[in-house]
Amino acid sequence: MTESLSPTHSDLEIETYKDSFTKAVKKRRFSIVRERLAPRIIPPVMVGGTFAVTLLLDAWQYLPPHGRMIGVMGFIGASVLSPFLHKKTPSPFVSVKDAINDIDRQLDERERRPAYNFNQAMYSKGSQRLGDAYKTRLWETYGKKMEDLPRQWGLKSYYQGKTARTALHASIIGAAVLSGVFNGSTLRQNWETAMTWSSPPPPVPPLIYRATIVPPPSIEGVMPYNDHMIKGAIQTGQTLTPHEESVLTVETYDRPGTVRITYEEDANIQTLTLTPTPSEGGDNEDLIKYTYSTELPLNIISIQIENNILNLDMDEDAAPRIIIHGASPDLTSPEHLRLEYEFRDDIGVTGAEGQLGLTDKDGKFIKPVLPETELPTITLPYE
Repeated sequence: MTESLSPTHSDLEIETYKDSFTKAVKKRRFSIVRERLAPRIIPPVMVGGTFAVTLLLDAWQYLPPHGRMIGVMGFIGASVLSPFLHKKTPSPFVSVKDAINDIDRQLDERERRPAYNFNQAMYSKGSQRLGDAYKTRLWETYGKKMEDLPRQWGLKSYYQGKTARTALHASIIGAAVLSGVFNGSTLRQNWETAMTWSSPPPPVPPLIYRATIVPPPSIEGVMPYNDHMIKGAIQTGQTLTPHEESVLTVETYDRPGTVRITYEEDANIQTLTLTPTPSEGGDNEDLIKYTYSTELPLNIISIQIENNILNLDMDEDAAPRIIIHGASPDLTSPEHLRLEYEFRDDIGVTGAEGQLGLTDKDGKFIKPVLPETELPTITLPYE
């Protein structure tokens, strides 16, 4: 007859009790860890929430730079020190022994200590001498209660019986949520304000300048755009129409400005930054004068002097035309012809030269066969 080596039904039950007890101890151990961490985590979180509320409400803009620095450093210090205000809170490093003792405390069995006794019966050196009946009786009496102990997250024990603390923290959370809903879009800008601990540099004074646009000297009858006209056009947004080949001159005083010309080239928008020529004197000998001068390109769009923009539409020079209305014999000198003609130009003319002859269908002159038959070039005076 052979003896069976398979475990008995009682052995299987004992192993099940052992696994269930280990899980109950582990669950209680992590619950204690969370209960001990809550007093160390929640205070700095509330300090950070208060700081977030001040950011969302943009309260830092009302403080001077040094006041912002002191305030931010104060929040940082409070956040670092707040976990240490609860000196009586035990260490978050929880042992198995601590968890077993806490199970007995939770079961209100500090005298009978069922969790401690079950652990001793299962794991102590003399556990083999204890009968299975004792282990079974302990687990059947207290095992279900151990397994049913609630999983704690630390919040209940931290706030239980603390009405003032609960109200304060609830107010901080509510304020953070509401201010975040209404002012969340400005958080980054408000953060930069709070982190600005130095006074901003003084504003740059307005640029003192004088500008003129002068037409080419070969054109008569066209008035230049003086400083008053240019500044008026800048203020009203008017577009000026200088003549082709006009020259821009900008004089700044006390400091150089930024003068840019925007124009179109090959269907692309280009920008040219002018370089000034400094000199002393000018209308005020105490100031340095900086002169910018350039011929305006034909396809110019605008001139920018600092933040002042002048829109331009260049008036392209049109070719002059001579219109001959007719020819008639000169009554006083029959060997001469009297021409009736008209000059037309966008600016004006003082005179012209004309060439007489036969033309082809394309309007080009036909060179005569005999040189002596070629008509001379004549001067057409302007009256």
